[in-house]
Amino acid sequence: MDASYIYRARLRFIQCRPKPNYSSSCPNSIPIDPYLTRDDPIPNFGYNMRVQESLILYQYQGFWYPRVFVQGIVNCQKQYEAGENDIFLVTAPKSGTTWFSSILYALMNREAHPPQDTHHPLLNKAPGDLVPLIELLDPSKYDTVCNSSGSSTRIFASHIPLASLPKSITDNATSSNCKVVYVCRDIKDIFVSLFHFLNKGKYLRSPISFEHTFDLYCKGYLGPGPVWDQILGYWKESLENPQKVLFMKYEDMKN
Repeated sequence: MDASYIYRARLRFIQCRPKPNYSSSCPNSIPIDPYLTRDDPIPNFGYNMRVQESLILYQYQGFWYPRVFVQGIVNCQKQYEAGENDIFLVTAPKSGTTWFSSILYALMNREAHPPQDTHHPLLNKAPGDLVPLIELLDPSKYDTVCNSSGSSTRIFASHIPLASLPKSITDNATSSNCKVVYVCRDIKDIFVSLFHFLNKGKYLRSPISFEHTFDLYCKGYLGPGPVWDQILGYWKESLENPQKVLFMKYEDMKN
């Protein structure tokens, strides 16, 4: 892995966003234009939120999010305490989160649930149910997560950038053996997958054009964005703290 992989991907997009305000105490907010429906509930997210609330994006610690994600990150920063051997699978959206959640869950439970197990949990439950996205998890459930045969290990998925992870994860003096696995995917493939995801879902009252999606993505508004800042943050951390952060490429796993 070298810097040119990330920088080449970044150069495929024209970075036309305004200079971000990195204030964490009072996030900036912008309305995201009229492509989203205003009264249909968001499906399959597990929380009672209406699309109207997602029309506003908030800039928090340098990245853009819908409100529910900002609140989830703040909750995580304030209330999550890293366990002795917790594992975080971090990705940008549409970077193989479901696939890698399945792989990680299967690896961590291979003794209790070998691949030939006809009652394997992955045959009956979605990977997202087995490995929850921590920013959408109620803080009261952090300690109830039990998804590994190792009693001291919890597995979480996340899209949170490195700078916004709870200090109990990133601080080597306090986070014990907590590990982060970051999966990087080529940005052009993330974008194409995200474009199709938006148009196939129930978020839009009418199709969004490729050009308009591209413009929003370049500005970092499809998030958490800007995606290249997230990727670079974890890549640099993996060089400085390889014992803490494992940086993997989606394409290498496919091959």
